[in-house]
Amino acid sequence: MMYKERMLGYYPEAVKAIYEMNAINASEYPEFEGLEAANAGVLEDSRLSLMNAERCSQWEKILSLVPRETDSLSDRRDAVIARLRGQSKLNTALIDAIVGAYTGGTAESYVKTSCLYVKIKPPPGNKQFRFTAVEAEIERRKPAHLGLSVTRNYCTWQAIKDDFDDWEDVKDTQGTWAE
Repeated sequence: MMYKERMLGYYPEAVKAIYEMNAINASEYPEFEGLEAANAGVLEDSRLSLMNAERCSQWEKILSLVPRETDSLSDRRDAVIARLRGQSKLNTALIDAIVGAYTGGTAESYVKTSCLYVKIKPPPGNKQFRFTAVEAEIERRKPAHLGLSVTRNYCTWQAIKDDFDDWEDVKDTQGTWAE
């Protein structure tokens, strides 16, 4: 309704009284409302984390990404963001950025005896992520002369037994039980 009233405000009084002009204005109203909604969609799609499936497909084509049929839109967005973040030389900061884009977490990485080791730390909130996608993205960027070992860094019961005498020692390293 707002558009119709605004447009009528632009007409001289003599034109406002013409029945046909009101009919033309009313018939144009849905088109202009559609344009307004499209403008809002364009702004939303400009943010990679909010883009719709069509915009995501365009980015995937540009970046030569091939999503799996089972990938959700969120997984596909994460892959686009990770690919775009990883445009520079592979280093610890870039590995963290790639891991962060997929998982929301961080990683520990180092090179030893011609192999790049990446230990992905559990993401906050126990977010589910495609481990193989993270590994593939790092593999794509690593120098050809290096091997690659990507692992999830989870604490095992044996590691807890080996590193701590009792539960109080575990608690002291974290601050609170929630941490």
